[in-house]
Amino acid sequence: GVGGDSQINTVVGILKSRTIAENAVKKFNLIERYGSENMEEAVKSFREYLEISLNEENMVVVAFSASTDYFLYEDETGETRQFCADVIAYVISELNRINVEFQTRQANLNRVFIENRYEQNKADLKQAEEALKEFSEKYGVVSLPEQMQAAIDVAANLESQIAIKEVELEALRVTLNPTHSRVQLTELEIRQLNKKLAELKSGAEGDSGLDIFPSFSEAPQLGMTYLRLKRELEVQNAIFQFLTQQYEQAKIQETRETPIVETLDEAAVPVRRDSPKRALLVLFSGVLAVLLSAIYVLVVEYLNRLKETDIDRYQKIVYVAQGINVFKSQKPPAD
Repeated sequence: GVGGDSQINTVVGILKSRTIAENAVKKFNLIERYGSENMEEAVKSFREYLEISLNEENMVVVAFSASTDYFLYEDETGETRQFCADVIAYVISELNRINVEFQTRQANLNRVFIENRYEQNKADLKQAEEALKEFSEKYGVVSLPEQMQAAIDVAANLESQIAIKEVELEALRVTLNPTHSRVQLTELEIRQLNKKLAELKSGAEGDSGLDIFPSFSEAPQLGMTYLRLKRELEVQNAIFQFLTQQYEQAKIQETRETPIVETLDEAAVPVRRDSPKRALLVLFSGVLAVLLSAIYVLVVEYLNRLKETDIDRYQKIVYVAQGINVFKSQKPPAD
């Protein structure tokens, strides 16, 4: 069993990969078993026998078949059945191994990115703290109207959300392609937040209700500087809290080696052949037995008539038949 569509696509992609096919060919010596001339032919044959599908519960189902002669001894049948089960078990083990390696590489890339962004944020936060401290020491506490203070808080909150979403977007781009749904959704969220922030800063009227705040341009120059420094500090604090949590999660994810794919049903040894059907074999055997019996009756009847009508020709046929029998039973001379 696997998770969402993205993980299902990853699992199916690994199962269909050349890596698993080549490893299976080497593991079970399939070049010789299939009578292939090279690895390429053996891989092609292996993929024809490996079946990957999704059931009604959206779970990945893996099946494997093997071609055999129409008539086999019981020990040969048992070997073929066990071979199919062994191949499935090996494919699943390879799936988990490759998937863990893939997830570990992805987690490593994510951890490195978050770590670098975390270190950068610590420096940015320190700089914002020092800038606001220097401003306060030089000018004291700047008093702003209540509405302006509320606008600062809203703007700082929006900018914090935007900054966090931008970090998320950068992290997603490290491991996902630009057309991935999560990337596109995050980009849309950033655009919507930027639109709200622009409305707030300009004092533009709109459905968001942000027009109740005064425009930042109405604040005096000293107040504007204070606004900028205070917002910057609050934004960096919000980013720091977010990155601290993400950094710890990234380190845990990187060291996790638990298989992501859970096997709900182990590979089972098939109890009967898939094709040809047993009923067809029984029918074919019955028809063949009837034909051979009919031929035997016709031959015996023909020889009896020949014995009565053409004794010389009959004796020649008997002589030839006896000669063939003697030839078959004759032993090679001893050394």
